[in-house]
Amino acid sequence: MWRSAGVFLGALMLSAAAQADNTPQAWLERLQQAQQQQPYQGVFVYERQNSFATFRIWQGVEQGHVLRRIQDQDGEPHERLQRDGVLLCSSRGQWLSAAGPLLTLDLDRLAQGYELRLVGRSRVAGRLATVLALIPRDRYRYAHEWHLDAQTGLLLKAVMVDADGGLLERFQFSQLSALPPKVEQLQPQVPCQPPQLAPSQPVVQGWEPQWLPPGFAQLSQQQLPGRGEVLVLSSLFSDGLNSFSVYVEPMGDQLAADARSQLGPTVAVAHRLQAEQGDVMITVVGEVPRVTAERVVLSMRPVAEAAP
Repeated sequence: MWRSAGVFLGALMLSAAAQADNTPQAWLERLQQAQQQQPYQGVFVYERQNSFATFRIWQGVEQGHVLRRIQDQDGEPHERLQRDGVLLCSSRGQWLSAAGPLLTLDLDRLAQGYELRLVGRSRVAGRLATVLALIPRDRYRYAHEWHLDAQTGLLLKAVMVDADGGLLERFQFSQLSALPPKVEQLQPQVPCQPPQLAPSQPVVQGWEPQWLPPGFAQLSQQQLPGRGEVLVLSSLFSDGLNSFSVYVEPMGDQLAADARSQLGPTVAVAHRLQAEQGDVMITVVGEVPRVTAERVVLSMRPVAEAAP
């Protein structure tokens, strides 16, 4: 009898462990680990506002660093090389802000803005996947659906939709292999130029929003060169998944009107604001709904005027 009870108890413990490993949080942790440790190679498609592009990608891990080479498969040959998410070189050259690495998932902040729910299984690029829905808790961010590889935890497919369910952006592998790439496959095959960093300067006069959607926090703030000798204040905000930047540019005698535009999930809202030091143009650019960008723009104030 005691032996049967022990077998039953052991089965219960294994079942509980399996359930713990099959939670949204556990899958997100697997995804983060796969991004940092899993070598792979494959082909993926990127869709945005009825525009499609195909890319080949190789990822390897060397001495704790993630190397990633991405090659365009459409049009003129173009490729880029990344190390730990930071661009090392590009065959077309590119100006970059000193903001540096790509954003990584912040699981604690993510839970503030999204309900995480496992919604089923799928098959992508011939591989079994678990489907994770990230459902917004408010109207200030987009919904996401991720298909995570059952074997490696890698992201096989990602879909971003608006509040009406309209497709904003899609990323999807058509081929994927977990085999490590060869050394030469992680080296650029065409002339590759290192990025030219836009020089930044210490912030003298800061600005900050009086309102942010729940879960969003400021990650960085710096001053970048603008027109002539004008310095533009640049601030980056994120909720652990999506991000937006706020630019504050002194206008002087320049004439410029308010503007709004959107391309796929990326929105840009510009608003001219009067301040004691002179008019400034405040522009919000990022992957957030327009209502979010507009509310952030209207809440911007100089630090000296910020409410205590």
